[in-house]
Order: sequence, then C-alpha cells, then structure tokens
Amino acid sequence: MRNDGGYTVLSSGRETGSGRLRAAELTELRRALAASGIERLPRVMFDRPAPDAFIFAVNHAGHEVAISEAQPVPALQRVVAAVPLPS
Repeated sequence: MRNDGGYTVLSSGRETGSGRLRAAELTELRRALAASGIERLPRVMFDRPAPDAFIFAVNHAGHEVAISEAQPVPALQRVVAAVPLPS
C-alpha cells in the first residue's frame, strides 16, 4: 500500500492486480494500523501454513508481521478487513 492509497496484489512474487483505495477506505486503514499495536507483535503469527489458506504480510512503519487467514489475529482483524483481498 502506498501513501496515496495505491496498492499492488502479489501472488507467488508476481503482480496479479492493482488498484487504489478511496479516501475513506485509506483513512480507515490508517486508523486500523494505528490501533493494531503491530510494533509489539511477533514477525510470524501462525504455527504452520494451512492448505489453501492465504498468507499475508502486513507491513507498517518498519514492522512486518506474517499472518494466515486460517489463524486470525485479533489485533489485526480491522487491518485485514480494511485491505482489498484476492478473490
């Protein structure tokens, strides 16, 4: 996600889509990230990859956390809800 709300979707390291959040969506994402406490979370928030489950890397302010859709992370639920996900 770029500061202007632009984003690129990657799958297996390849670009598979792109878009731009509307101003209200970008505001919600920023609020969700600020409330998440991402800087206090471990870098990996799942035990092992689950078959057919997406793995996401959430990057914010120099902190990166890997999460799996199979093991929701309460602190990041608003963040995940605010970003466009692959369908």
